[in-house]
Amino acid sequence: MNNSEKLALLMTELGPSSDFINAVVEVEENAWGVACDDDTVGVGVEFDPETETLTVSTDLGQISAQNRLPTYETMLMYNAIGRDTGGIRLGITDQDGTAIQEMELAVESLELAYFRAKLQDFVLKASVWISILDRGGVSSSEEAEQTLSEFQSPSPDAIRV
Repeated sequence: MNNSEKLALLMTELGPSSDFINAVVEVEENAWGVACDDDTVGVGVEFDPETETLTVSTDLGQISAQNRLPTYETMLMYNAIGRDTGGIRLGITDQDGTAIQEMELAVESLELAYFRAKLQDFVLKASVWISILDRGGVSSSEEAEQTLSEFQSPSPDAIRV
């Protein structure tokens, strides 16, 4: 079984084996949409057959214009603590401050239990960022430090890349 076939099977098994997922839908070849329980986070999953990697992504929302700079700085600092975030990174998709969250996983050694745990951690972290952006983003260096400290102390059963 090649990695593309392995991933298709994995995505079929993901929904029924995960209590936090409502549905997994193939939206096109090598791309899926994942609907989660709380309807706050919708996840896109895309397989690149050339690099044999899976990119998991979600939109986090719009960054408030008045807090854009401190929020960007906090996002950059978040990216620098990748070991504490499980390799999750943040970015923007446009100049208007639409934030995204992404992570990449190697498909070759990907197993269902590990993928499910990584995806659940991804959704939990996205929920935190969505909440931050819904409040207007990060407005001060003190708030940035507090935000980052939430991610620097992962739970004992957190998955690391």
